[in-house]
Amino acid sequence: MIDPLYIALMRFTRDLLQHPEEFIKAGRQNFDRQQFEQPYIVVDSLAGDVPLTSSEGYNGDTEEMVYSEQVSRAMTWDFYGPTANEMCRRFRLLSRSQVSQDIQSDLGVTVFHPTAATDLKSLTGQQYGERMQLQCQVHYSPSLIVGILRIDIAQLRIIGERGLIYEQ
Repeated sequence: MIDPLYIALMRFTRDLLQHPEEFIKAGRQNFDRQQFEQPYIVVDSLAGDVPLTSSEGYNGDTEEMVYSEQVSRAMTWDFYGPTANEMCRRFRLLSRSQVSQDIQSDLGVTVFHPTAATDLKSLTGQQYGERMQLQCQVHYSPSLIVGILRIDIAQLRIIGERGLIYEQ
């Protein structure tokens, strides 16, 4: 099962770059190297969540407790194929646009300005296929809703050594 954050960031990438959905993948999903001669974009993370803030609130009408937190995670975008440099540059520039802000707002994520692009083809000594990588810090707010029945009237009974002392 793919993490909901990955799904949101893949949609963000698709809508921001107007890139075909079939060429956007979640990282570490068992792809063959030969496939990456195509203009793939792979969204991945090698780090876990870092909690920033948390909150909880009870809704007496629906009798639900909502636990939520804001977390940060370092994410990577890998661009493959002959247009890897161009896609990487476009993503970096468009990530600051108003369109980007609107998409992020709709998806409930915040993608901070990407760091410098890394040419992984040169770094790994590959002889074929272009590959560029960007890293971004992403903030999002997962939440959990738990049904909790409220206590309308407290029932109190105190029993001592001699029997019932108090009852309400």
